[in-house]
Amino acid sequence: MPWSTWVDLVDLFLMSLFPIFFFICCKELFLKNIPRWISVLYIIWGIVGAVLIVLPQNNWLVVGGDQTFQLITQGIVSIYVLTSFIIAIRGSFHTASRLEKSAERTALRFIGIGTISSTIGLLLPVVAVLAIDILGEYNIFTTLEWACAFVGILTYYLGFSPPAWFKKRFEKV
Repeated sequence: MPWSTWVDLVDLFLMSLFPIFFFICCKELFLKNIPRWISVLYIIWGIVGAVLIVLPQNNWLVVGGDQTFQLITQGIVSIYVLTSFIIAIRGSFHTASRLEKSAERTALRFIGIGTISSTIGLLLPVVAVLAIDILGEYNIFTTLEWACAFVGILTYYLGFSPPAWFKKRFEKV
């Protein structure tokens, strides 16, 4: 069994859990007036996606097995993640536009930039797979995917947990 199969399985499982925590965090920052039933429904959607990933019908560990259920599961989780990212992009920039110039406003913008970068990084593997026949297995889109992931991680860090020097730099004078 190739190690990449295990990595894909763990990666997809963690990817399905990430939006749950991301949603809870964003809810505290800029999604304050949404009905409770929407929050519960959204969290249930994430849990269902995580459960679907670990079901044996996915045939993760079966070489040459039917991958139909696996593709459906990946589609559900991908739509869930993209929905989370779209909500975060809109919410962070909308909330930042209503604030005066401050470290909080800058942090919210960094969250938005990180989410845009992560969204692009999530879509680039699709382009990379489509370009394999033309550009080879390791092509520019794979590199761009990693670059987007790095930018996303860095800007999330500056947005969610800014260091003291960063806060001082953007505080209102």
